[in-house]
Amino acid sequence: MKVSRRMAEIVYNEIQGSVAALREIMSGVLDDESVKTAAFRFHALKGALANMGETELSAFAGRLELAGKQKNGGMIAAEAHVFIDELTAFAEMFAPDNNEDGAEEHFGHLTERLKIVEDSCAVYDKKTAKDIIAGLRIKKWPTQVREHLAAMDEHLLLGDFDEVIRAAVHIRTIVPEAEPLAE
Repeated sequence: MKVSRRMAEIVYNEIQGSVAALREIMSGVLDDESVKTAAFRFHALKGALANMGETELSAFAGRLELAGKQKNGGMIAAEAHVFIDELTAFAEMFAPDNNEDGAEEHFGHLTERLKIVEDSCAVYDKKTAKDIIAGLRIKKWPTQVREHLAAMDEHLLLGDFDEVIRAAVHIRTIVPEAEPLAE
């Protein structure tokens, strides 16, 4: 889902608030009340993440919510830290940049290059796609974007152009909306 800069800032702040609340809960004793509070947080995150198309992270939140409802503080204690780390990594892509114009240009560049990768893969132009992906991989991106770029590289190596296109489309749907770069 593409989001505006303002919406990205809101999402980032909300996730940061949830992360802080969960870390506070996890730093204390997991009694029935704190497990119930954690379950409530996991429930809210499950829905929000599902609405954003983050099905795996949403499912993880759902498992932790269920553990909370079942008063299974042991499972929450064992797995919540991993969830918090993954949620924090996901939030990186929405982090406000100190130079917003640069950030928009940065994501605009990514989006435009990914469109070229898609077009190249559609006509089986492996060299162009490989060169663009290699150029994108050396830049600093949020964790989720880096992981998808690495996967695109692997799919391209195997000649799976359809998977490269799917990954490129997915990245373009999750990065904050940016204006196209001027030529």
